Order: sequence, then C-alpha cells, then structure tokens
Amino acid sequence: MLNNAYYRVFFRKVALAFALYTFLRLLFVLFNWQFFRSVKLSYFLYGIRFDWVAVTYLFLPFVFFSIIPLPHKIKTSKKYVKWLNFWYWVGIVISTIANFVDIIYFRFTLKRTTADVFKLFSDSTETWSLLPMFLVHYWYLLLLFLVIMYFFVKLIKAIDNQLEKKQTISMVNQALIFVLISGLIILGVRGGAQHKPVTIINAGEYAEGIDANIVLNTPFTLLKTLFEEQLEPHTYFESKEEMKRYFNPVRNISPFKNSLKDKNVMILILESFGKEYISYFNKEHTLTPFLDSLFSESVVFAYSYANGRKSIEALPAIFSSVPALMNTPFIVSNYAGNEIESLPKKLKKYGYSTHFFHGGKNGTMSFDAFCFAAGIDHYYGYYEYPDKDLDFDGNWGIYDEPYLQYVANCLDTVKLPFFASVFTLSSHHPFKVPEKYKAKFNQMYDGLAISPTIQYTDYALRRFFASAKYKKWFQNTVFIITADHTSISKHLFYKNSLGVYNVPIVIYSPGKNMRNAIDTTNLVQHIDIYPTVLSLLGKQEQVFAFGTNVLENNTLVMNNLSGIYQFMSGNYLFRFDGEEITACYRFKQDSLLKDNIVNQLSEDTLKQYLKTFEAAIQTYDESLLENKMTANDQAH
Repeated sequence: MLNNAYYRVFFRKVALAFALYTFLRLLFVLFNWQFFRSVKLSYFLYGIRFDWVAVTYLFLPFVFFSIIPLPHKIKTSKKYVKWLNFWYWVGIVISTIANFVDIIYFRFTLKRTTADVFKLFSDSTETWSLLPMFLVHYWYLLLLFLVIMYFFVKLIKAIDNQLEKKQTISMVNQALIFVLISGLIILGVRGGAQHKPVTIINAGEYAEGIDANIVLNTPFTLLKTLFEEQLEPHTYFESKEEMKRYFNPVRNISPFKNSLKDKNVMILILESFGKEYISYFNKEHTLTPFLDSLFSESVVFAYSYANGRKSIEALPAIFSSVPALMNTPFIVSNYAGNEIESLPKKLKKYGYSTHFFHGGKNGTMSFDAFCFAAGIDHYYGYYEYPDKDLDFDGNWGIYDEPYLQYVANCLDTVKLPFFASVFTLSSHHPFKVPEKYKAKFNQMYDGLAISPTIQYTDYALRRFFASAKYKKWFQNTVFIITADHTSISKHLFYKNSLGVYNVPIVIYSPGKNMRNAIDTTNLVQHIDIYPTVLSLLGKQEQVFAFGTNVLENNTLVMNNLSGIYQFMSGNYLFRFDGEEITACYRFKQDSLLKDNIVNQLSEDTLKQYLKTFEAAIQTYDESLLENKMTANDQAH
C-alpha cells in the first residue's frame, strides 16, 4: 500500500524536507568553517536525529492532513493539494529562514540561536532599524534564499505531477498508515525511543565544544527553548546545609593587605576584545601597542575568562557576579526583576557616585534598565552625547575615540569618589572605523575583519588615557580592564570551549605597581570582579556572589556552552552534562583539549568535583527561582 502514488508523493516531500536540512547544515558549515575545530561526515549523519525533531514539529500540519483517512478523491483534489502545500511551504520557509539566520548570527555568539533572541528583538530599540543594514550587507544570502525557494517551487510541482486520481487505497489501509506514521511522529517529537526527549545538550554526545553546533539545527534550538518560561530546577541535594558545604554563594570579603582604599573605580569593558587580538598575549601581530604598554605596568591575570558569549551576559557577571548558566540572558529573563546585589550598590554605601557610559542607543540590550537595577544613578547613552550627528558610526552608536574623550570630560564634573564603567562600541560588526582613519588602521591579522577596529579602539584608549592623566581624578583611580566576550578567531585554541571565553582581566592603578602583590597565575573570571574589587578597595563586606575574591581564594570558573556545563578549577577543565562528568583536561598543559583524562582520576576525586558542580548549579537555579540573590536572603 505504500507503493500507492499518493503516498509516494507524500514520502518524497518528507525526504525533500530532510534533504533541505542537510543542505542548510552544509551551508552553515561552509560560511562558518573558520570557527570549527573539525568537520566530520558523522556530524551530518548524527544531525539527522535533530532534524527529525524539527521536521516533525514544523511539518506536523502537512503530515497530519496528508495521512488522515479521507476518500481518495478528496485527497487528490486541487483544493486539498493546495491546502497540503500551504502547510508544507510553512515548514520549508520557517526552516530555511531560521537556519539562514545562524549562517551569520552564529559568528557573533558561537552557538545556535535560542528563543531568547525573540526577547532581545522585542526589548531592543534599535534591532529592527538595523535589519535593513544587515540585508544590504548580506545581500548574497537573500539572493541564495530566493534561489532555493525557486528550485523548491520547481521540485514540488514536479512531485505533485505524479499524483494519480484513479489509483485508490482503502480506508482500512489508510488507517493502518495513519497509525504507523503517528508512531513515527511521536518518536520524532522525542527524537527517538530513549527515556527523555532529546535536547540541545545531547549534541555533545556526537561532537565536542563548538563543533556540536554542526550537529544541531536552528529550528531545533529555537523550539527547545521557546517555552522555557523558567528554569527547570536541578535537585541534587535535599539539604541546603549539605549543599553549602560544597558551594556557598555568601562570601566574606576581607580588605586586601595592599588595599587601594577609597580610590575611584573605573571598569573598561572592551567590545569583542578577546585575548587573540591583543598583542600582549598574541605576538603574531601588533594591533594593540597602547594596551601592550599599559599592561606592562598592570596586574595581568594569565588565566582570565568571560562567563558568557554575548554582550548582554557581561554586565550581570561583572557588576553582580551572576554567570550565564541558562539559555536566556539574565537581563531579559523572567528573573530580571529579582533583587540583586552589585558592586555599584555596595560602593554607594561608602559615598560613591555611580555612572555608566555606552555610546549605543539607549535601550540597547536593556543595558540601561539593568544598570539602574544594579545601582547606577547616571546613565550616559547615545542620546546624552552632545555631538551625536557628527560622531555617529551609522550603525550602533558613537565612535570610540570621540566618545572616550567625552567620558574623560564628564568624569571631571562628577562627585568623588566615583564608580564608573565604560562599554566601548567600535570593535563590533560591521567593524567600521572613521573615514579619516581608514589609511592609518588597516593592518590585518590573518585576514580577520575585526583587525582595523581593534587598532582604532586601542588608539582611542591611548588618547583617553593621555587626556585622563591630567584630570584631577586620574591618580586616585583603579582601572579594571576586560572585554565582554571574544569574536571571530583563527587559532584552534581560541575556537575550543576554553578559548572562546578567553578575555583579558587586568588591574591598573596609576603610580602603584601591584604586580608583585597579586598572584597572577590564579584563575579569574567576570563574576570574580565584584568581590575582588571590594577587597582591593579595603572593604569588609559579606556579599552574594557566584565568583570569589581571587586576591585570597581560588575560584571555580563556570560556563554553559550549548547546554554543556564547563567548570575550571586549579589545573583542570571539566565538562558536566548535568548528570555526570564527561570530560576532564589538564588545560594548562593541554590547551587544545585533546587528552580527556576523566578515566584517570580517582573515584573519590571525581565525586568531590561532581558534588561541587552540582551544588553550584542547584544554588544558581534556586537563587533565581526563589529570588534569593542577596546575602541577607541566603541567611533566611
């Protein structure tokens, strides 16, 4: 009965949908080849499992109306065929557009797009206005999309021409086929017959780190996160007292012995400045001569990391010690309204004025809303900048050089002491430098388009410090210099699950050399900045923080990459899938993460680490769900 012409047409259309997903995966790989450590045929084969889920969901109306038992005359009528094709085209268009988005967007996040992108679009004041610019810049993808749609029109028409109205099939046989295919639909929704439905995290079974994105497809990751209104809490411990023995977010901060008491604090967050682009760390280029000279007089941590992959994930980590361990960024999650602690809030107790500068349009990634929640009293965005028409970059906001001069002048008028943070802009796609500097900043590092803007921002920082050193506040200021995340890379190291988080974290205090006072071989991450700066300023405090004061304690670095938790402690990097430790590397000796030594560790050692990871994750889940993100809340 499956040889019936009607069902041949049906199965050919289903097969064509699967072929489309494989073709889109191939396009995804070809356009983003440079980001992957390896590309294997097996990734395409294993990817069919995830395609099965996406196809089942997106083509469900087409499949249902195709297999429901009806008289053959109705099923082969022109009206019914048009009805089926309408639902088929819904699946085709959504599948293609979703996967096309990640051909480009992936290079900014290094993960398949999840449903938080809808929240980001709805909350942003500028995303829709930038859409025409992206369509113009990536016109060839629009053309390719139209070509694919044209060929699908031809293919579907050719398949439909094979329908035979005279050939019939009994209602009994139709019912049998309906039951058979319904079973396949149930399996498809679950991604197989296993106990739990397949999720994003399962891609880690077939490919490591960033390569897991090849196995996935974007409709799958969107569907799997679309209805994640809140965290699904992990319950590893019944007793909170036992959990706190392994991980306690309440930190007792003591004054650092060489404290910089009551100094101003300025946190410079450099857009996309991964260590790979800074010649202090990478001697293959000379893109950052100013930062190189500044770092030579600073405390530079050898092992320093971001906790997230997006700009929107940086501020909660840096200001409030909240890592990015869920799919939705904290700022746009259901928990954004939680009561939080932060470095600005704490410093206001000591009489600090608080300021945040970002040359992007007000409302960008809800930075302004988060800053106010975190205790920032004065927000300076695009609309506060006096010469916006003159210095607008045409895309995101104000070019770095004039904006940093504006910052230096603004800080000359604020109440002292101050907490201030500046988030730079120019080293963001589409990587534009002002016209007058195009000849000056044209050095390319391995052809990476970001290179000229790295040079430009380094120059802008040079001019900022040159101006600032004559200001009354400069000598009494401690600078923390970091980056929000990394960007496009060439080296294999910067493409693996360790390298994609490698950003600088540097302490600079004019006229005070602290290089010998701090162990720069300690691990450090964004979530350590809040407690560490309090200690550096000589404060005695109790705080809620997932990070720690790295001037006195060892930290536990934590990330979530495509559904796999990653923890670093001492000389070990671990991958944890939520149930068991699946990998362990001695990352200081094995930076490319080639030698998985998890089976070489003793059972007791693994158990101790496992308990720590479980406690950190459960603490994270419960503190967000229960809105207990302050030291006082944790005490009750």
